[in-house]
Amino acid sequence: MAFSIIQALIEWLPGEIGVPAHDAPPDPRPRRFATVERVGGESAVGIDRPVLAVQLWAPSNAEAEELALECRDALNLRAASIPCVHGVHAGSPVSFPDQDSRSARYQITVRATTQ
Repeated sequence: MAFSIIQALIEWLPGEIGVPAHDAPPDPRPRRFATVERVGGESAVGIDRPVLAVQLWAPSNAEAEELALECRDALNLRAASIPCVHGVHAGSPVSFPDQDSRSARYQITVRATTQ
């Protein structure tokens, strides 16, 4: 079976940052949660270099930013311990409010190397 970095992060993030993680905003939405989606990257036989968008949702900008900073640090410091993940670089959080729901949201772009 092929390795899914999306599924791996959805399972790993709640233990690291204390909020549920999904591949899309759930219905109903919890007050705080994360979403993980692949937005690019490249792959070859036996290696994948995905680019991911991890979005952190919360009731206020301050809470979303705090959650994003915690997530960034967890990704940079501990995500390489996930089986099949060989390296992770999470960039700086960016404010990315959701216009449709009017929810506070921050986004982190993540580059990973997996097998």
